[in-house]
Amino acid sequence: HLGSCCRNQHLPLLLLLGPLLLPPLCWAQDLQRLKPRPLIYLNTTEGAELLRKASHSQPYLHLAAHFATELPGMCGPTTAVMLLNALCSQGLLEAPISEEYSAHLKGHDFTQHYWEQHNIWNASERPTGCVARATQPWIGALEQVAALLSCRGARVQAQQATDATSLAAFRSAIVAAFERSPPSFVAVNFDRQIAGQTGFGHHSPLGAYDAASDRALLLDVARYRYPPSWIPLERLLEAMQRHTKPPVPMPMTPRGFLVVSGPDRVRAGGGTASLVSFDDRQLLV
Repeated sequence: HLGSCCRNQHLPLLLLLGPLLLPPLCWAQDLQRLKPRPLIYLNTTEGAELLRKASHSQPYLHLAAHFATELPGMCGPTTAVMLLNALCSQGLLEAPISEEYSAHLKGHDFTQHYWEQHNIWNASERPTGCVARATQPWIGALEQVAALLSCRGARVQAQQATDATSLAAFRSAIVAAFERSPPSFVAVNFDRQIAGQTGFGHHSPLGAYDAASDRALLLDVARYRYPPSWIPLERLLEAMQRHTKPPVPMPMTPRGFLVVSGPDRVRAGGGTASLVSFDDRQLLV
C-alpha cells in the first residue's frame, strides 16, 4: 500500500493542473489543423476539387494540352516550350517545324509545327543571334528563360523576387495576367526545398490560381518527379526570395517570375518585336 500511496501522491496536483495543461494541448492541435499544408497535389481528391472550384483556371486549359516533361536539367527551356505552344494555340505566335514530331514515311512527309526542347535552341529568331547572346553560357537564370521566349516573339515581363517584393504585388500580377483575354501566362523560378520538395532551383509554369485558398497550381515540368501541386502563394513567394545551399557549387542567380503574353508591337519592316521588361528596365529585342 505504501508504494501505491507514493505513486498517487501527485494525483491531486495533476487534477489541479489538468485544466491549465489541456487547453494549450488542444490549441496546439487546432493550430496544426488550421496551418495550411505546403503542397496539395493535383492527383488527390482535394487537389482536383481545388481545380474545379478555382477562381482563375483559364490558363490551365491552354497549358495542359502542351504539358511537357523536361529533359534532366532543362526545366527552364521546357517551361519556355510550354508557354510558346500555348501562345501558338491562341493564334498569337507561329511554331517552327519540329524534327522530333515530324515523320517521313514511304515518300510522304508528315510535317509538324511545334515547339520542343530541341528547336527551342535553333529555330529561326528575330533578331538573328538573339538566343545565343542571351543564353551562352547557359546557367538557367530567370532572364535567360525570358530571352528564350522573347527571342521567339513573346512579350515577357521578368520580375526578380527580392525582400521588397510583397505578397500583394505578386498576387496582383498573377490575377491580372490570368484575367486577361486571352489569358497571359506566369512562370516561376523557385527553390524546391523551401517549397516543400527535394532539389534546388527549378522553373515551371503556373496553371491556375484559387483566391479562396490563396494557392497557385504549379505545373511541374519534372513530371517524373512530382505531379502538379497547389502551393500557398506566401510559400511560393518565399521560395523565390530565398536560396538553400546546394551540395555542389552552382550558379546562384536571382529568382522570380515571368508574365508572358503574345506580341503587341509590329516592326516597321514586318514581323513582331517583343518587349522584355526586367523590373523597371525594358529592352526591345
